[in-house]
Amino acid sequence: MSAGEEELQSESPTASLCQLLPLWFDDDDASGGQRKHRTASSISLNMWGDCRPANYAKSVRRARLFRPARLALFARVKSELESAGVEYALYGGSALAVHRESGRMIPHDSDIDLVVREVDFARLVAIGNRLTAAEPGAAHIAFDASCSLSGKPWFESGSTVEIPYAGRGCKRVKFSLTEAGWAAVGLNCGPKRFPFDPCLVHLDVFTVSPHPLDPNGSLRVNWSVPGIYDCMDKRFPADCLFPAVPCTFESVPTFAPRDLLAYLTVEYGYLGRDAMYDSSTGLYVKIPPELRTQIPGAAARWADSAGADAESADVNGSADADEDDPDEE
Repeated sequence: MSAGEEELQSESPTASLCQLLPLWFDDDDASGGQRKHRTASSISLNMWGDCRPANYAKSVRRARLFRPARLALFARVKSELESAGVEYALYGGSALAVHRESGRMIPHDSDIDLVVREVDFARLVAIGNRLTAAEPGAAHIAFDASCSLSGKPWFESGSTVEIPYAGRGCKRVKFSLTEAGWAAVGLNCGPKRFPFDPCLVHLDVFTVSPHPLDPNGSLRVNWSVPGIYDCMDKRFPADCLFPAVPCTFESVPTFAPRDLLAYLTVEYGYLGRDAMYDSSTGLYVKIPPELRTQIPGAAARWADSAGADAESADVNGSADADEDDPDEE
């Protein structure tokens, strides 16, 4: 292991991302037996714990507000990847949208995700450099290619020698709109709307590499954050992602994993709309009947709309209790 690689892998997070997650599970007994969800308030509709039944309508409205800007960023990055000959595929919730929502974004999804092979990481960085090559303050796109835990680059100090992923942090490139980019797509950054935050309009391009426990038959995504996601727990079939196959996403021609169902099953587990995140397994499970009846408003309508068109499902939450306008937070 090189000095740079050792430094990347041993660096401690400056702030634990585990603190972002609520306590979704209670022990059945003091001996640490099987855990289960007790009430609807313990349900999270995503792995981060910030989309729950109580705030679902607000999450949908916020996602709708930023969707045009997120799609504009996607179109630009997609164009650069294709021009550079970098093979990519939709990933995560974006891939799930192709399978389950006929290519429409999941209404509460907060970003767009792509995936490439790790061997193309340096080319991703080169794309980032091209997109940000503008006068200070004028560039519409910024990017971050550092390790998510240590904040250090994936290259040896002072050289172009790339550091291979070894199991910690996240080897990905995060593209985001700058404040100038927000203005260019018409987002109001004034005090009566959302203040500028690059995380609100971003796109992650993850990397994958052979899984160390099965290098010839499986892939892992190069992302591991203690308490949230462990890349060693999921083995994706080696041929499930690439070569990617054509699809449409929000009516835009793009690419999906070669075996979409195989990828999604490993990544998510249960794929229905009536799913909640199980932090004990890192997978999604079907909301049990005893909790389904406790889910209020827009979240209940979404869970009950399995098989319906996402836009026709009443998820606006016009009569829900959390109707304070997200634009005014």
